Amino acid sequence: MNTLIIAVVIIGLVIAYLVAKAPGRTVRLLEESRAKTERTEELTALLANLSDLVEHTRAILEEAAQRPDLALLPEERGLLREYQLSCESVLPGLEQASPILDRYVKNHVAVIRYALGESDPEASPSDILNNSLKSIYRFQAAQRSDHPIAVMERRLATGQNE
Repeated sequence: MNTLIIAVVIIGLVIAYLVAKAPGRTVRLLEESRAKTERTEELTALLANLSDLVEHTRAILEEAAQRPDLALLPEERGLLREYQLSCESVLPGLEQASPILDRYVKNHVAVIRYALGESDPEASPSDILNNSLKSIYRFQAAQRSDHPIAVMERRLATGQNE
């Protein structure tokens, strides 16, 4: 009889302990969920902003490709430098938040540097424009693709699969 009373008391204490801990765990789980949702929204906004910058870069480069001298105008160079700075400003800490999105941004910075003639000064204007546009077209095709791997990569880039 004494062991039964002791067992009931122990079980009662365990249940009381679990009930006392439940609100704290619930609050912690809700906070983690809210933080993850905010992070996903932030990364999704960054990806949308990057897509806009890529689109603007594409338009500038396609315009330059239509000119006989294949040269960028000074104001176009200025815009590309602004896009480069905008991309570089989001890089600190991005690798920890989303390595895939970090790679997307670094790739676009590399495309802009190449288009400005900073990374390969020996390349011809035709090669610079063609190679830059090819890279942009690949990025845009992947962003618009509904292929399962492309969809999964976009979800990973924005933290939706964690």
